[in-house]
Amino acid sequence: TQVGEDPLGGFSSGLGTWISVKDRTGNLYPDISKNNQGEAVLNPEKETSLSIELMLKIPEIVNDTQVIVQKISGSSSGYTLHLDPSTSTQYVSGVFSVASGSIKNHVSALLEKGIFNHICVTLNKDEAVDKLQFYVNEELKSESSFEKTIQEMEIENANFFIGSGSSFYSSNNLITPTQTLSGTMDE
Repeated sequence: TQVGEDPLGGFSSGLGTWISVKDRTGNLYPDISKNNQGEAVLNPEKETSLSIELMLKIPEIVNDTQVIVQKISGSSSGYTLHLDPSTSTQYVSGVFSVASGSIKNHVSALLEKGIFNHICVTLNKDEAVDKLQFYVNEELKSESSFEKTIQEMEIENANFFIGSGSSFYSSNNLITPTQTLSGTMDE
């Protein structure tokens, strides 16, 4: 335990750990990479779907806004999976937001604290209308369609963050994370 930590009530928001991933193929080890062309691969192109899947265990404590994963450029282009603030020690709302200029949408699902939740969020472009989908433990919990086709996001130069992030739009609301992710994650 470090100074400022409260083991019974969680950790100070300033003590969290996060990861920044440079979205370039072959970035660190070009000599052994199958694709060392330096292409962005976490940026869904105009007609390409995107899925993010992970296991997440959220501690049974009160939480503020926390980013789980994020890839954005500015506040109005990209995608973010985050936790809404919650005073409950049992449940929290997970939200997947996608924005491309003026086109914004989100889906949410209730997550149980204290257990591993198998989460899969999808920007599904395989049908006539683009959809966001939020699965929890292999069950579709929420789905939302876009009124317009979401265009290519201008995020190819942005890093992919795990456990932290910047302010972003969820539909028309500007969301500002106030603490790093408090939880356990597994791919």
